[in-house]
Amino acid sequence: MDIHFALNALQEESTLNLEEWEKLDGQKRSLEKLLQKTVFQEETAQECLYFRDKRQEIDLVHDAPERALLAVRGNKSSPDRTRCLLSSLHNMSETHFQLGFLCQRMARLRCKKHPRLPP
Repeated sequence: MDIHFALNALQEESTLNLEEWEKLDGQKRSLEKLLQKTVFQEETAQECLYFRDKRQEIDLVHDAPERALLAVRGNKSSPDRTRCLLSSLHNMSETHFQLGFLCQRMARLRCKKHPRLPP
C-alpha cells in the first residue's frame, strides 16, 4: 500500500510539474514577444531623439512628443529588467522540467523493482 501511495504521489507531482512547466514556457514566450516590441519602440524613439537633438535655434521646440521620447529614453532599464526576468523564468522552467523528469524516472525505477505493481 505504501508503495502505491508513493507512486501515485510521484505521478501527481510529475503531472503538476509538467503543467507548471508548460505555463512557464508560455509566459516566457509572451515575455520574449513583449521584449521584441519594446526594443523596436526604443530604437525608434532613439532615432527620433537623434534627429531632434540636431535642431538648432529656430527649430528648437520642447513639445509633448519630445517629452514622451525623453520618457522612453528614461525607461531604458525596462528591457534590461525584462531580460533579467526572462533569464530567471528560464531557470525556473528548467528546474521544474528537471524535477518532473526525476519524478518520472523514480516512478519507473520503483516499478522495475516491484514488477507486480501497476505503473
